[in-house]
Amino acid sequence: MDGHAELEREAAGRRVHDRQGGQVSSAGRRLESRRVGALALLGAGLATGFPDGTFRPGAALTRAQFVKLLVLATGGVPATGGTSSFRDVSPSDWFAPYVAAAVQSGMVQGTTATTFSPGQPLTREEMATLLARALNLAPSTSGPSFSDRGSIAGWAAASVSAVAQAGYMQGFPDGGFHPLAPTTRAKAAKVIALLIAHLAP
Repeated sequence: MDGHAELEREAAGRRVHDRQGGQVSSAGRRLESRRVGALALLGAGLATGFPDGTFRPGAALTRAQFVKLLVLATGGVPATGGTSSFRDVSPSDWFAPYVAAAVQSGMVQGTTATTFSPGQPLTREEMATLLARALNLAPSTSGPSFSDRGSIAGWAAASVSAVAQAGYMQGFPDGGFHPLAPTTRAKAAKVIALLIAHLAP
């Protein structure tokens, strides 16, 4: 059980709802987008579902989980030994090799000089920053003007603008980016799928 069935059931239900309304709703388009992204990761073996057969697209993704996806999507190799300078990353942790590889490649940094906060939910501004580094996007100040731009951390602002301008991340219907909102599994799947497509030869 890998989550395919749950995604297909949800998408089928939305398609029936849209047909009854005579048009494809914005909710339907968002669902199809996240379904395609999730299925791409499942098919590539970069992500797995849960033992109960669900993918849980609305569940929050942790920093450790996203770093693993990022390393694998960019063709990185988990660092042998998985050692790092973070006191909250033990060599025996499943994510240690991925954190070490991501740090060595310059894609990620800790939440402090000595902590990585692996179990902390990944925020949207953090995802934008990691994605910009993985894509080698030049910092930008000319992206969409989000209504909550004042809430975006200074260290993340240029990355948020860059990934938004490049089309990898978007804002919400209220005009905001919601920088501190947790990244969902569905949103991360879509972003990683776009990253894979960009890096494909």
